[in-house]
Amino acid sequence: MKLVYKKKILTEDQLFEMANKSKAKTGLSINIYLSIKPANKKEELIRVKVQNNYADRFDVGDLLSIVIYPNKNFEYFIEHTQKVKITNKDIEEVLKFVKLNYAVIKEYWDGLLDSEDMSSRLKKVNI
Repeated sequence: MKLVYKKKILTEDQLFEMANKSKAKTGLSINIYLSIKPANKKEELIRVKVQNNYADRFDVGDLLSIVIYPNKNFEYFIEHTQKVKITNKDIEEVLKFVKLNYAVIKEYWDGLLDSEDMSSRLKKVNI
């Protein structure tokens, strides 16, 4: 796992474009946020915001960003601004979820699905 310390503050627009997915909806042990690709980005990677704690309530103040390269066998690195509180197992679970739902997440990332359509097509991961 490669960790990258990167201080980044989310704008209101970025928060609005994120679709939160609860533990109950994904089967993961942490909440995640999926977003569409920023208009000025052409890269072929996927960013999944991951809650950096195990709280049931969503906490946008405590997030990590997992950057995944699907065309490189799902290699990834983590951008964070604070101490990582979740485990490597949690991160591997997120990768399993992304692999299982890659086609849907990619369509959403590319702006081809709205959050409601994307949510209805996601499969829950069995951990």
